[in-house]
Amino acid sequence: MSKGLLQQMQQRTAGVAVVPSAVRGPESKGVLPKARAFLTQMNLSAFGTDDRRRFDRELNRQTKALTAALPVKERHFGLARKVLNLFLRECLYNAYLAEEYDLNRAEMHLELPLDSFTAKGVRSRSPEDVVPRWIGVRMLTAEASKAYQARADELAAEEGFARVHLDLYYWTERG
Repeated sequence: MSKGLLQQMQQRTAGVAVVPSAVRGPESKGVLPKARAFLTQMNLSAFGTDDRRRFDRELNRQTKALTAALPVKERHFGLARKVLNLFLRECLYNAYLAEEYDLNRAEMHLELPLDSFTAKGVRSRSPEDVVPRWIGVRMLTAEASKAYQARADELAAEEGFARVHLDLYYWTERG
């Protein structure tokens, strides 16, 4: 497949994954175009690994880079991580991108995109004090994210699939 077509798919996937409702907030002006532009140019091949440490290093590196690319008032770890996780999930679900960049190898490492719905899903299925209280995506720290992801890993394992797919369950529970 041509690099040009893959680039167009990546751009489209960024547009599908990162929608206004994913980045809403009082100061979210400018987040959408900056995030989509960053994701369109991001090197996906670095994520095509079954080595968890390598994957985590790249995810952390790209989280920092995306945070820096966002408008100054929106430079939050939680927002950048959510946007990256939404995008990577959609790339996994795109057969062409997943094949080209070996993203299926990383499926078990992809994180659950965290927001109020997925946090509620994890918290409601967890003993008290396993995950911190949810205070919003913009207030999410790397430490709190790690706790949610560890618990999501356990919950997904009980279901027999990767934690990234829990979003499909928890999103339908909203309301």
